[in-house]
Amino acid sequence: MKRPRRGGPAQYDERLARARELVDTPGVEHPMRVLVEVLAHQQRRAEDPTVVAASALLRAPTEQRAAAATYPLVDAADIADPVDGEVVVAIDALVPVSRLPPPLMTAAGALGDHGLRAAAVAQWLVDPALPDPAVGFWINVAAQPVFELAAIGAPVPRREHWAAAACPVCGAAAQVSIIAEESGEFMAGSPRSLWCSRCAADWTYPRARCVSCGEDDARRVGSWIADVWPTARIESCDTCRGYIKTFDLRERGGVDVVPLVDDVASATLDLWATGRGLQRSVRSLAGV
Repeated sequence: MKRPRRGGPAQYDERLARARELVDTPGVEHPMRVLVEVLAHQQRRAEDPTVVAASALLRAPTEQRAAAATYPLVDAADIADPVDGEVVVAIDALVPVSRLPPPLMTAAGALGDHGLRAAAVAQWLVDPALPDPAVGFWINVAAQPVFELAAIGAPVPRREHWAAAACPVCGAAAQVSIIAEESGEFMAGSPRSLWCSRCAADWTYPRARCVSCGEDDARRVGSWIADVWPTARIESCDTCRGYIKTFDLRERGGVDVVPLVDDVASATLDLWATGRGLQRSVRSLAGV
């Protein structure tokens, strides 16, 4: 049986606790403090009737689509208007209390234009990588509670039915991956799961396969570990020069890892990777 993941869909209490624990991590103190503010805002919005209603609309077709093996399970275009409104709420709430870098402040001002905001939201709902990263930050912050509430209990397909790198629930790219032992999996080796950047769902994915391009030649897919983060590794691909950060929950300290939070705290690993010409498809809140 699959064990619940710490900090999974809408588990903002666990993420906040971990973020506050890691808020003084050397080198990323400012992004971690911003993350605390963002998570506190998202936790509040996840309880708001407007967000709850939007998530219910998003979740409505999931059982029917799962029965027909139609993926992704949600149709993101259905919630363009609620997400548009949540962007305004997020900017109004976070700009006064967070010391945000100039690009995010500039993007917040630009998103005051309704036409620009609506266009950016429409792009993001198709693919979160399409808008400018600073604009995408605000839409991510605003929309994630809607998507995460919709993902709670979603019928994620088993590995034999879904082997793609895109999220089967919402279609977004993976933020990170994790390796964890599962009951009944010991003879097959500990499985790897990808963790969605938009709805926080997770699904199984082959261990020795590039998330960016699908390369599965073991000679072209490598793994790099830093002593400072024994639970984290950079998994890179020589074919596309892409990488993803993987958290090994079997390692010492792995029980404490909350992947979407530890991703920001371990941004020094991303700097190491980008300094070697590697790129990840989804940035962390730290901007890499």
